[in-house]
Amino acid sequence: MHRGYIKVWRKIKDSFFYTDSAIVHLWIHLLLEANHKEKTFMFNGKKITLKKGQLITGRKKLSKETGIAESKIYRTMKMLESEQQIEQQTYNKYTIVTITNYNNYHENEQQNEQQTNSKRTADEHKQELKRIKEELKRIKEELEKEKAKKKGTTKKLVRDNPPTFEEWTEYCKEKGYSGIANKTYEYYQNMNWEDSQGNPLKNWKSKLLANWFKADNKDKQSDLFTQTCHICGKPIKDFKSKLEGKSFCRQECYNEGKELLRKGKL
Repeated sequence: MHRGYIKVWRKIKDSFFYTDSAIVHLWIHLLLEANHKEKTFMFNGKKITLKKGQLITGRKKLSKETGIAESKIYRTMKMLESEQQIEQQTYNKYTIVTITNYNNYHENEQQNEQQTNSKRTADEHKQELKRIKEELKRIKEELEKEKAKKKGTTKKLVRDNPPTFEEWTEYCKEKGYSGIANKTYEYYQNMNWEDSQGNPLKNWKSKLLANWFKADNKDKQSDLFTQTCHICGKPIKDFKSKLEGKSFCRQECYNEGKELLRKGKL
């Protein structure tokens, strides 16, 4: 079974013999029958080697294959030879015909296969690059999710385990800074237990020591005994907390005062 193909240029329409269908028929037949690569075989008991673009034939054989009269075959072959389209080597029982510009009509199969393979390889390479990019994108997204999850977990632990107001106040009182206990506690509570830079508050005692326990904020000794509670009127001795200029002697009074201030009744 014949395989492959030949190229027929449109400029064949400009040829002087294009209007003669028998010549066109014979010319196409020669192109199709010519070897597309070198071939060696036995013919009439003799070893023959045909090169690319050659075929072994005869007038009778061509007439039988094309249905064109032998006389027409003879004249056409002579005409093609005179136009340097073919070359003929005539022997007793056969003729070797050579298409002079065969490469113009037949594309090298190996080259064609290489081009096909190259295109296939390029397409596969593009697909592989696309797959790698998608995989890298997926990994990046997973890493970002994991990072966000860890960051969120850290902040959650800080928020879920803040010091109590009593612990905070007691530490401030111990260090002599009870006057700023309420202000600082509310500040970090409103900041969701993060500092001004948005970082989780890891050690609240260290933060108080570094940022708040300054000389200007230190309690005055007289303040612990001369002020009275704005709720019950008792002298403030042990517990001391201020809110909008009001002082309170204990946590219950502070909570009540905060509520009254919110309602505008204090």
